[in-house]
Amino acid sequence: MNDILEALEKMYGPQHATGPSDPYEMLVYLNCGYPASDTACSKGFEALKREVGLTPKEILAAAKSKLVKLLRLGGIVPELRADRLKEVARKVKAEFGGDLKSALQNSMRQEKKQTDKGIRGAKKFPSLASLALRKFCCFRSWRQWRPCRPQMSKCLPACGSAKPERITPRTTARRAKS
Repeated sequence: MNDILEALEKMYGPQHATGPSDPYEMLVYLNCGYPASDTACSKGFEALKREVGLTPKEILAAAKSKLVKLLRLGGIVPELRADRLKEVARKVKAEFGGDLKSALQNSMRQEKKQTDKGIRGAKKFPSLASLALRKFCCFRSWRQWRPCRPQMSKCLPACGSAKPERITPRTTARRAKS
């Protein structure tokens, strides 16, 4: 499988992440579009960034009606997504002092062998599905995005496992429950 993926990368170039790489901004991005697609999320995210800003303080200060108007660009149910954005901003501000990235880095440093503590912190946020959790935990080094290849490969300690584990919906759900 790795040989095939490397051949595809040689032919089409390296894979690049879509959307932000900061954990907090990734949560905001994922709530800016529904149905979640790169196009929908990007539209809502860019409008939010331009008109309101992305910090928890800016999102909490924005009127819900303004958030709904901006998130409408990202698809359906903008009212629900506006509530979720407010909830994400409130939790990041209250539980992580407004800096989710530093808080997750610190918790992962404290538990070098068990990096899934960052995943536990991420599970506190609304609508963070298992795929997003895998993507989220791949940022553990806060460097270049290296995606976990779902279904067909093994996700190394990057996703909180002490040993390689085949990623399936069942293993992802089990990891999310712990």
